[in-house]
Amino acid sequence: MKKLSIASIVICTVMLCSMISCKKYEDGPMISLRSAKSRVVANWNATFWTNNNKDCLHDSGSDYYNCSLGYDVWYQYSYDYTSVIYRFSDNGTFTYSSSYNYTVPSDYSSCEVTYQSGNSTESGGGTWKLQSNNTELSLLYTGDNTYCIFSITELKEKEMAIEGNISGEQIKMIFEKI
Repeated sequence: MKKLSIASIVICTVMLCSMISCKKYEDGPMISLRSAKSRVVANWNATFWTNNNKDCLHDSGSDYYNCSLGYDVWYQYSYDYTSVIYRFSDNGTFTYSSSYNYTVPSDYSSCEVTYQSGNSTESGGGTWKLQSNNTELSLLYTGDNTYCIFSITELKEKEMAIEGNISGEQIKMIFEKI
C-alpha cells in the first residue's frame, strides 16, 4: 500500500510540474475547463492601456503649435477616458465604444491660447479570431482596415491582458469582464 501511495505522489508531482512548465498564457490559469474562445466572447472594459509605456486612459501633457504670427505657442492638453468597452461575439465579430473628456486649445491658429473642454465618443468594430494555438488575438478593424495581432498574456474567466507591436508602437491592454 505504501508503494502505491509513494508512486501516486511521484506521478502527481511529475504531472503538476509538467503542467506548470506548459502554461499557455504568461499570466493565465494553469488549467481551464472553458475554451479560449468561450472566455474571449464577452463584454470587456479596459482598465489599463498604454502605448509605448504612456498611459492612454489618462493622457495629459503639453506641446507647441505655430500661431498665425509665425511663432510657437505652448499649450497643455488632457484626455480622460471614462470607458473603453470591447464586445467580442461568438460569430467572430467585435464592436468597441469609448467615451472621454478632453481639454484642448480651441483655436490652433490663435497666438493667445484659449481652451475648450467637452466629452466625446468613438465606436467601431470588425472581426476577430484566435490564432497560434489560441495564444494570439487578431483584430481587423472595419473602416480603416487596420489589422492588429496581439499576444494574449492572460486569459481568465474575468480578466484578459493583451500586448502587441502595432506600426512600431508597443500596445498593452488589460480588461475586466463586465
